[in-house]
Amino acid sequence: MICELLKPENIIISNDNLNFEQTLDSLVSVLALRSETKNLWKDFLLKREELISSRLGKGVMIFRAWPVQTDRVYFSLGIFPQGLEIETFDGEKIKIAGLLAAPKENESEYHENLVSVLRLFNENSLRDDLILSQEPSKILQLIKDEESELEKTV
Repeated sequence: MICELLKPENIIISNDNLNFEQTLDSLVSVLALRSETKNLWKDFLLKREELISSRLGKGVMIFRAWPVQTDRVYFSLGIFPQGLEIETFDGEKIKIAGLLAAPKENESEYHENLVSVLRLFNENSLRDDLILSQEPSKILQLIKDEESELEKTV
């Protein structure tokens, strides 16, 4: 579950109008990683973006870093209420951006978490509530509650 991966220190709430690389940099920078690892991940994700877009639509973008050299699965989240300089394919400004990363040996966990992220951010009410939230603890609670609700439907 995403709520188990996400920590308050891995959540960004900002009204800055960031571009693509600044957004990626901010999502990587909040993770407890060595700077050389952060740089490798950024390079990996920029190259991956040339092959497949992180932009999902509905104002959401999820950077997907798999497989990367790391010890476990990581997730960071950015909430940008004013929107970024980046638009999704449907013309909406990105207001929610995330980064999910995992090592090769955690393939199953990575894919389970990716499905969870995609399901979560497809929920209109959750996206709206996240954009209005001003506290990481509130964001974590919203995600936890939504994951609990989604689990009941499976």
